[in-house]
Amino acid sequence: MDSTKRRIRGGRRALQATQREFIEETGFTACGPFLELGSVRQKSGKVVQTWAFAGDCDPARLVSNTCEIEWPPKSNRHITIPEVDRGAWFQLAVAAQFIREEQGPFLERLEDLLRSQERRTVQIDRLFTVQLKVAEPDSH
Repeated sequence: MDSTKRRIRGGRRALQATQREFIEETGFTACGPFLELGSVRQKSGKVVQTWAFAGDCDPARLVSNTCEIEWPPKSNRHITIPEVDRGAWFQLAVAAQFIREEQGPFLERLEDLLRSQERRTVQIDRLFTVQLKVAEPDSH
């Protein structure tokens, strides 16, 4: 994810920013309808807001933008790396093993939403989630 802190107000603007970052970081276009999964605060203090959408992205075709990092840390040596090195499809139960612990509620919310939709519509087979780090609001 982009380390630039940004202020995003309103769900629509946040979703548009998330769609833009998804394209930048994967090369895929996220097309709705979108299921809003809410937000969680990570241990670092960053707030991550997430949506899910039905899709059929081929992980072998993932192409990410790059970022520069200092490596090894405190070495004053910089290298360029992809922001995303690979993608994969997982069943919900398996996906929990590959995400941050504090993002687990996203999978639970997704499962609840899919269950409620199955009662009304056709089952959605696979979902890909996109995420956006949202900066903390100013305390003044």
